[in-house]
Amino acid sequence: MLKLEEQQSLGEASCALSEIVTKPNRSLTLDLVRRVESVSSTHSQHHGKLTVHAEECFSSRTTAEMMLSCLDLESKDLFSKCDPFLVVSKLVESGISIPVCKTEVLKNDHNPTWKPVFLNIQQVGSKLPFLGLIRKVQKSLADLEKIHSGREGENLFLPTLVGHDCENKILKSKLFVENFSETVQHTFLDYLAGGVELNFMVAIDF
Repeated sequence: MLKLEEQQSLGEASCALSEIVTKPNRSLTLDLVRRVESVSSTHSQHHGKLTVHAEECFSSRTTAEMMLSCLDLESKDLFSKCDPFLVVSKLVESGISIPVCKTEVLKNDHNPTWKPVFLNIQQVGSKLPFLGLIRKVQKSLADLEKIHSGREGENLFLPTLVGHDCENKILKSKLFVENFSETVQHTFLDYLAGGVELNFMVAIDF
């Protein structure tokens, strides 16, 4: 472990975070100052410069919008059609699927088309298995974009247990990506760097 008391201080510098993030390149150069105390007074000496660069931490600011549909879904009930919905989940490193969002339930529909879903790529990561109440398909966002551009659906599969092994039974039911688009969501720091000025007013009512 580094023992700071045994190290020689080069100096110190301080500033407000807003001074950094409002710069066009989000960089600020400060003077390093070393405070010297004497018997009569305390004065500062300049000992070089320190450049600080602020960077926003994120994996992606891209949001994907998709409209999904299915064809030829199987019936789950004996006397009625299926009531399908989709659950979008992400795979974590441990292999567990964590739900991210869910579509609305469409009553008695073998060929459903759901309302558009919006997925933040930073939140969901790259792997997106689509888990339906009836059947399953697992695709990444890149795969779903290819399905949209190719205009061909992806067959759903049914995980089945054969002995001690799990096999996937391919079904005639298909998942289609009707629309696929990506947009970049600008952050608060982007607006500050672009020169946005804020007026803030507070009123306290006793």
